[in-house]
Amino acid sequence: MRVLVVEDQPVIAFALCDALEEHGHEILGPALSAEAASQLVSEIRPDVAFVDIDLEYPHAGLQLAHTLTERLGIPIIFTTGQLEVARRSSIAYGLLAKPFSMRDAVAALDAIQLVSTGHPVHGGAASLEIFAHDKFEGSGAKKHGADCEASQTQG
Repeated sequence: MRVLVVEDQPVIAFALCDALEEHGHEILGPALSAEAASQLVSEIRPDVAFVDIDLEYPHAGLQLAHTLTERLGIPIIFTTGQLEVARRSSIAYGLLAKPFSMRDAVAALDAIQLVSTGHPVHGGAASLEIFAHDKFEGSGAKKHGADCEASQTQG
């Protein structure tokens, strides 16, 4: 998959890029700001984007995610400590709660691929939550209140 990484903390950004690239994904970025991410997306369209909610200003990533989803149809996975803000969003496929492991980030892409193709998620990333929105109707993902969560097993 072609993955856009939008994260303003360079250590996290580069570790995430390296981990995803090691698992065969093509990486765009990292973009350390919403503006840099917009520039990257204008040149090459990603299949999915990992987006931190707070970038160069609070909620800049949330605004970016709305743009990426509404205008380009790019699935979003929030990578954030702003859990309630992410959970209230109606645009993201899910979230990776900080701090997360790089193993969880890789598992998140696997889970998103399953959910987006209508398959259930079994096991997966401990810090990943998959959200239940209209785009997941019939996905088979396990519902938990308003959210769908990948099973909390680590393996």
